[in-house]
Amino acid sequence: MKNRNGYIKKPRAMYFALSVVIVFCVGFALFLIFDYWRVTDMPVAQAQGEHMMLQVFEGDESDIFEDVQEYDALEPELVFVPNVDFTALREHYGNEDIVGHLWIDGTSIDYFITQTVDNSFYLYHDIWGNRTSAGWVFLDYDVDLNRANHNLVIYGHNMRAGDRFHNIRFYADYDFFRTHNIIHLETEYESTVWEVFAFYVASIDFPYTHINYANDEQWTFMQQAFLDASVHNTGIVLTPSDRVLTLSTCTTDNNPNTRFVLQARLVLP
Repeated sequence: MKNRNGYIKKPRAMYFALSVVIVFCVGFALFLIFDYWRVTDMPVAQAQGEHMMLQVFEGDESDIFEDVQEYDALEPELVFVPNVDFTALREHYGNEDIVGHLWIDGTSIDYFITQTVDNSFYLYHDIWGNRTSAGWVFLDYDVDLNRANHNLVIYGHNMRAGDRFHNIRFYADYDFFRTHNIIHLETEYESTVWEVFAFYVASIDFPYTHINYANDEQWTFMQQAFLDASVHNTGIVLTPSDRVLTLSTCTTDNNPNTRFVLQARLVLP
């Protein structure tokens, strides 16, 4: 269409449509950048059907910790909360994968945890099933909550924004380790309280995510490996009857093959 001066006149609708497309593209790009920024590069668990096999890290990153200190134990505050109605909880979120409630007082770790048939889905989906690089906090697929597992392993991303399992990194500090030494985990089968005994950085080939062991000798060997790996010496002595709760998250972008590991033993019930 030409105007009265003979120049082609472009319809306003075309400019408006073009502006909308540009705004949408810019907004979506910013969302992707922010979503990437929130989570560190390395997933906290491997793909379906695989467990992470990690070893105690002995590289340069170990110097982020202070010298090992003897543990000045605080008396655990052993308090239960009312039982969660998991049926109502699953209906609320529309998610049958919800299996427990995990929290550590004084930290940002306070989540309903999920579990499904693999260790990959909740790396990239939240509790509502929405896809996100932040993932969710989830129980290893090989754990059977209806039995007394040797090792209950829970994964969560280390989020730069401070959520999921970001606070685990603070256990490198001795005072934080000593004053946040109680973990609560409630499932539909039991309400449990766990006392922290180890924090360390791990790398490939150390099997801290193995769930159950064939005999007491194997389990005792691994328990001692956990204690030896710890940055802080609690003085706690584990026995074959002790159950362990393991929280695992990635460390930093600079070292994608390492993990922060926090472990606790069952003290109640």
